[in-house]
Amino acid sequence: MINSLVSVLPLLLQSSYAIPLALSRASSTSSDHLASPGVLGIASPTHCIPGGGHQWSPAFRSDNQPVDAAHFYAKANTSITLSQTAFTSTSGTSSGLPTPTFEARTIPRRNVIYFTNWGVYKSHYTAPDVPVDKVTHLVYAFADLDVDGQIKSSDEYSDLQMLYNDASSSYGTSGGNEVHGSVEQLFRLKRENRHLKTLLSIGGWTYSKQGKFQPATKNDDSRQHFAASAVQHLADWGFDGLDVDWEYPESTEEAEEYVLLLKACREALDEYAAKHNQDYHYLLTVAASAGPNIYQVHKLAEMDAYVDAWHVMTYDFAGSWDKTTGHQANIYPIPGNPDATKFSADRAISDYMAAGIFAHKLTLGLPLYGRSFTNAEGLGEEYEGVGHGTSEHGIWTYRDLPRPGSESFFDQHAIATWSYNADTKELVSYDDPRSARAKADYIKKNRLGGAFFWEASGDKMGENSLVQILAEEMVSLDMSDNMLDYPDSPYDNIRRRGP
Repeated sequence: MINSLVSVLPLLLQSSYAIPLALSRASSTSSDHLASPGVLGIASPTHCIPGGGHQWSPAFRSDNQPVDAAHFYAKANTSITLSQTAFTSTSGTSSGLPTPTFEARTIPRRNVIYFTNWGVYKSHYTAPDVPVDKVTHLVYAFADLDVDGQIKSSDEYSDLQMLYNDASSSYGTSGGNEVHGSVEQLFRLKRENRHLKTLLSIGGWTYSKQGKFQPATKNDDSRQHFAASAVQHLADWGFDGLDVDWEYPESTEEAEEYVLLLKACREALDEYAAKHNQDYHYLLTVAASAGPNIYQVHKLAEMDAYVDAWHVMTYDFAGSWDKTTGHQANIYPIPGNPDATKFSADRAISDYMAAGIFAHKLTLGLPLYGRSFTNAEGLGEEYEGVGHGTSEHGIWTYRDLPRPGSESFFDQHAIATWSYNADTKELVSYDDPRSARAKADYIKKNRLGGAFFWEASGDKMGENSLVQILAEEMVSLDMSDNMLDYPDSPYDNIRRRGP
């Protein structure tokens, strides 16, 4: 084992994806990141897949064969520092996943946040509100697409035109061709915080369900048009990468087309960097389902050849589409109560790794919202309705939780939090500081690449901020520089790096 690892390390350190990365999500309204009943998995509230409880042993793959640590860690990442006494035992971690056969002393991790272009309306949450000192990557959701693959703004006012009442929007007085809106604000954040990398997320739940990806990926011409158009938006708007959010390919043919789409995007990004003599790796990430009946259709290993990071949507495991209450973002199942844990994050992470995806490319998703059930007696029990919510029925943002009169509980075995009001019989499943710290521990023990959050406006401020807790607990964050040079942008304030 040791000899085989030593022999491959020099090759691994040459990996083109050695630079730590970012992530992805859904559509143009708040409910876009909320999937419809029966769909599990994007960075928004509402993605859930119907299915029964899974009794999953985290130490085994889906074919019931023991996990091979050497298989998972055969590739090295230049962000990993090997000690002189690097090789350790493979006795296994407390989660059941294999202990790496070398000691990873320092793994700069990603702390990613999704930022929506509709949040400026409903939540009055704008780019200056982002806790940039705690975030490594920001994913901007969402860009729309036409059936021919042409990428376009889903809200030109929010994206490009809105003016802000502060000095950050003073560019428009010069008489030049300047961009405003969130695009201007995000570029300003990049300029002032060089560690912040931004990605443009394309698609999402709503645009996927409108059937836009299928025609846009059906042939080589449409895929090339998609890739060229996406990179053009990146270059015009000043982003560091692309996040593709197709929910979801449903057939073998569509899965193959998804691989070819990612290949076209990767090639277009690299060609853009080469054209401008930029020694910079533009990022390509995907929003990935945590539902087995979805990801088992995908050609994960083939996709992985072009993807820098996977944003695994490990939430929306339970909701209004279910007959019983349940945890919506648990790490492990509860063997004695399968109706309460119909899915688990550990099952998804284990399956992705068994498919050949390396731990440092997997990003664990955390929801900044809770799902409610009314007239409920407990977890795994039947309920009647979902009650009110912050902006829509059945969904409370984390900043509004726990609800008044409720008592909160933490299941240290499932790694899940919920609250319950005995008078109103309202049960809400969500993450809090206790589960966030436990999830950070899971990320570290299993050498995952980091965490991501859906979505920014739902977090609390101060010591109870989940984004802050993950940043502090993961310790070493990816502070690599972003890109500020976009010589072809039509916007003066992007091309000249600001005013």
